[in-house]
Amino acid sequence: MVHKNVFESKEIARKIRINIASFEKWYANQIKYHKVTGEKPGKELKSWSYSVKEVADLLEVDDYLVYDLLKKNQMEALSFRSRISSIRH
Repeated sequence: MVHKNVFESKEIARKIRINIASFEKWYANQIKYHKVTGEKPGKELKSWSYSVKEVADLLEVDDYLVYDLLKKNQMEALSFRSRISSIRH
């Protein structure tokens, strides 16, 4: 991951050192990798995005439909809260 420039790093005394702030920012915006101890990944990512399950629950449809729409590029970014409240009123 260091060689992919996922987070900032420098070589000091022939050892690679990773910038803590850039690592924490990366960690908060991904959900694949987990620390052995500490907080769960994706904190920042989850603050501005929905999972497929969450979208399906909001739209009251099955997960497979959301996956199908995503595969076909038939979903666009919208404010679901405002859409749902306008539909219900």
